[in-house]
Parts: sequence; C-alpha cells; structure tokens
Amino acid sequence: SWLERRQGHFPSGAPPGVLQLARPPVALPASLETHRQSSHMPVVTMSLAPLHGRNLPDLVGSTPNSATPQSEPPARKTVTICGAGNAAHVLAALVGSMPHIRVKIWDVLEDEAKRLKQTLESNDYKLVASYSCGTRMPIEGKIEMVTTDAKEAVSDADMLTLAVPAFAHGVYLQQAGPYLHDNMHIGALVAQGGFDWSALSAIEQSPTHPQRISLFACETLPWACRLTEFGKSAEILGTKEDVDISVQPSEASAQISSMLESLVAKPKVTPEGHLTNECFPHFHPTSNFLTNTLMNINSVWHPCICYGRFGPHAWDQKTPFTEEQLFYEGVDDVAAKTLTDVSNEVLAVKEAIERQDASIDLSGVTHVFDWIKRSYPEDIVDRSTLKTAIVSNKAYKGLKHKMMQVDGAEEVALVPDPTYRYFSEDLPYGLVVTRGVAELAQVPTPAMDKVIMWAQDYMGKEYLVDGRLTGRDVASTRAPQCYGINTLATLIELSK
Repeated sequence: SWLERRQGHFPSGAPPGVLQLARPPVALPASLETHRQSSHMPVVTMSLAPLHGRNLPDLVGSTPNSATPQSEPPARKTVTICGAGNAAHVLAALVGSMPHIRVKIWDVLEDEAKRLKQTLESNDYKLVASYSCGTRMPIEGKIEMVTTDAKEAVSDADMLTLAVPAFAHGVYLQQAGPYLHDNMHIGALVAQGGFDWSALSAIEQSPTHPQRISLFACETLPWACRLTEFGKSAEILGTKEDVDISVQPSEASAQISSMLESLVAKPKVTPEGHLTNECFPHFHPTSNFLTNTLMNINSVWHPCICYGRFGPHAWDQKTPFTEEQLFYEGVDDVAAKTLTDVSNEVLAVKEAIERQDASIDLSGVTHVFDWIKRSYPEDIVDRSTLKTAIVSNKAYKGLKHKMMQVDGAEEVALVPDPTYRYFSEDLPYGLVVTRGVAELAQVPTPAMDKVIMWAQDYMGKEYLVDGRLTGRDVASTRAPQCYGINTLATLIELSK
C-alpha cells in the first residue's frame, strides 16, 4: 500500500508496478482557460498507490442530527476553499457561518482574487447564501482571508476543498503539493472521472511525504446555485437530498460523510416554512472512486445528447441555426439509442472488471435509464422508455443546448459551443476517462468511440486514433493511461 511503502515496508522502496505519471506543468499559466487548452503535459516516472489512513481528524465532531451536545467547544479548524465561482461562494458562506471554522478562499487567478478581496473588505469579509424558496433565513459566513499564495492557503489547512471545474483541479493540486501535510482532507465538490489519480499524483510528488491524509469527492454538486453579487452573495436554488461521495481510504467513509453533513447540511423546510428535524443533503459513500468514475452521469448524458442533435447524421457541421435547440426535450430516437448503447458499454466494462476481481464492489454503476427513474421519481410523466422518460421529465423542461453566435454574421446564426462544459469537461474528464478504463478491460466500445470521434473533431482535439487513446491531446485528460495505469490489475488495486 501507499502508506506501507512510505513507512518502509517495501524493501525495494516501491510497490510492484512503477507507473508513468503525467502531470500538469508546475508553472501557473496566465489563466485557467489557458491551462485547460494546453495539449501536452510532461511525463515523469512515479509510483501511485491507494491511501491507507488511520485516526483522521474530524473538523466538527458531531453530525447536524446529533442530539448529544459536546462537553466543550471543538478546537478551531481551517477550511480552505479553492475558487471563486457559484459553488465556492455558497460553500464559503455555509462553512463560514460555523464559529469554530476559519475559512480561507484560495484563488490562483490574481485579478479575480484581488476583486474578491476588495469586495469582501468593503463588507466586513462576510458572504451571504440565500434560498430562492424564501422560506428560510439567509446564512451569513465570515471569511478570514483571500489569497493567491499556495503556502498561505494550504500549510495550516485541515481541509482543502476544490470548488472549481475539473480542468483546474490539477493547477491547485500541483500548487498545493509542497505544503500538503498529515491530518488533512482533500476533496472536490464535483469529482468527474479520475479525480483520485490526479490527487494521488500530487501527494506522491509532495516533498512533505504526508502519510495520514484523506481524499473525497462528490458525484454532483450538493446544490443548484448561482451568484447574485460577486464577493457578497449567492443564491441556493435547490438542495439535493442525496449526494454520492467517494472516499479514500475507504475506512474513513462514514466519518467524512458525517463531517460534511455537519458542515453544509441544513434542516429541511416545509412549503409552509416550518423547520423539520431532518437535514439535507445526505452524503452517501460509494464503494470506491472507480464507481464514481464509471457512474459519472454527465460523461454519458451530455456528449451523447449533443451527438444525437448535432452529429453528422443530423447536421452538416456548418450551417448555422436560427434559434437555440432544446436539449432534453429535443432527444430523438438516435440520441436515446446512443445513450442506451454507451451505457451498455459502461456496464460491460463494469462486468469485465468484476470478472477480473470479484472482490471489488461496483454495484453503484447502473444504466442511465435506471438512473433517471431513480433520480426523478416524481418528475417523469412517461417512464415507458428512456426517450420518453427524458422528454417528459418536468425538471428538464425548457433547457437548451449552449450555442454561440457565428463570428461576422449579421443575423442570428448559432452553432454548438465547443468550449462549453458538455464538451470541454465531459469529454476529457468524463467519457475519455471511461474509454481509457474500457481499453484496460479490453472491452470494445463502438458507440462510445463514435461519440468521442465526432466530438473531438468538432472541438479540434485528438484523443482516439485508430481505435486507441494515443492522440496528441490525451495527455490533457484524466484517462488512466496518463498516470501510467496500464493494466487492469493496477487499476483495480488503486481502486480498493
């Protein structure tokens, strides 16, 4: 194990299987967008292994549902939140409202950090999270500091939480590396595929060699939220009742889930405005990070629906549209079949892994049809097929494809936006990651390949070449091959 090797239990100094690990450049680019668009990362020889921690610290000491008061106030802890977007504002307000938590905001974008700091200074370093339902009082959190300095942000942090898109995870993790330490938690509000490999690489490269540390990542944001005023307030449009969370080491799953609920869960409010005894969101531990990677619903959902509407069978790839296209309500038979076929391929990958090692639990990986019926039990009008479940889902009504105006066009001339997250996030940190796992499992994926090939051409990227992940832009993804994970056995070992 990773910890045993650190403690010298491997005479050779490394566990079996030395891996080739791709990592982002250490130097911070001018902006995170520049980093996302960079196509090559240097490769270094590193070993990568799972975490095994004991007695990890608890930031709160009790859950919000606990009826037993603590005998004395908990020691003051530090939570560092990475980023300054919607989710970072909400998280900072919620966590900052707790008197025993010090909140730091770490933003690597200097101009943005400067603007955030100036705004907070004018408002006594307070952030407010309000609720769109209007039935509960806003929550006000105190922010201790805003910084662009990794040492200042990380060296005394008990928890480092990434509230940024997946393409920025590597920037923060690599910057944090020299200041990681024992007894800290590292997490992401939204994992996407391969988050654990990216975080493990930062830990392995850290000169501090931390030995007691945990990783966690949510499958999806705990809330639907939006900024109302930068540096001052954000609005929570809705709170998910249940959020799946992956944790490593697995023995810390219950502790970390409970701790996160203590930090962000709030009592449910009835439509009449009455507080209940039940708190949401609930964080449900998955069996492992591999479940999270394979069950990354956005990686199947968004690219396949985009292919169904804009693939070569439906669009000539050049003629502009005169209006935005419906996203979910526009799903047709081709899109539904593509979703079904790709999801079946993910299940085939799951089954191949389980045949290789029956001890690994991937029971959380299910078909997208089962997922939508489970996720929207009250909103789907027609549950007879996947297509009807999508187009009749009241929660999806009116949502449209993200499109952009063609340069130089005098009238409305719209085409799909290849920089939007359905492409820029859900391919390199989603479907391409799953495709990499499929390659290790030797599972053919013709439907997945069809979607990736179309999307990469439209994005101007190259991931798949002659049916293999050998394209020039693979190094900018989180496919397992980028971390030197070149056998299924190694992948399984890292996932336990």
